[in-house]
Amino acid sequence: MSRLLKLLAVVLAITLVAASCGDDGDDAPEPAAPAEPAEAAAPADDEAPATTAAADDVVETQGCDHTFHVITHGDSGVFWSVVEVAVADAAAAIGCDVVYFGSNNDALAQAQEIEAAVASGSSGIAISLADPAGVSDAAAGVVAAGIPLYTLNSGVNNYKDLGAVTHVGQTEVVAGNGAGERFNALGATHVLCARQEQSNVALEERCDGLAETFNGDVTSEFVGLDANPDEQQNSIAAILQADPSIDGVLGVGPNLPLRALAAGEQAGRELVIGG
Repeated sequence: MSRLLKLLAVVLAITLVAASCGDDGDDAPEPAAPAEPAEAAAPADDEAPATTAAADDVVETQGCDHTFHVITHGDSGVFWSVVEVAVADAAAAIGCDVVYFGSNNDALAQAQEIEAAVASGSSGIAISLADPAGVSDAAAGVVAAGIPLYTLNSGVNNYKDLGAVTHVGQTEVVAGNGAGERFNALGATHVLCARQEQSNVALEERCDGLAETFNGDVTSEFVGLDANPDEQQNSIAAILQADPSIDGVLGVGPNLPLRALAAGEQAGRELVIGG
């Protein structure tokens, strides 16, 4: 079991690094990655150089005979497509098979895929928790089957209740807090927190975090999926036209700051835009 935990942790760590490098600024603060071992002290002259844990992992796991599953709520947009490529690259790096599935924000489809992965005898399963209630029963089945469960992206406040080993991602409220402080510094008074997913607890938590530290008003709205950029732009423009007091936009997805910029021009408004 410990070796399986290590293998899946390596997949998630490599995936996180690749996804964060490929992200066009979805999250202002850096995502929280699994803690790395403390740097070893330099060996004395008569000591052999220490072998790093990362090197041990690579040597140990090359050519592994396991299949892991990464099952998310993601779509094929600019963020999740990078994650999918990163999953494939991580699998190749350690010599394991990894099956990736994105449910396109369909919790039922995600839950069914989790159940199918359990039935297939998966060696380890990582899931996003955009809709914890929608996938909690399926996640419980992973743990009941004795399969290591990890969560990523969404779910920092829910993974422990599900029995997951750990969560790979950031604390969304803290990210929102930082955005609120930045909007304060830039002089905004009313910020639209624009969301690209209708029901994702992580995005809602980021908007809540914004409201905690921002000194003005916050309006949180779903403005359309990343797959529909015109809808996003038109939705933001309509919100701006309906409320002249809005002078800032926080886009909580990688596309939304650009959509907000175009919407501001469309509505003839000068905005403070963050993402």
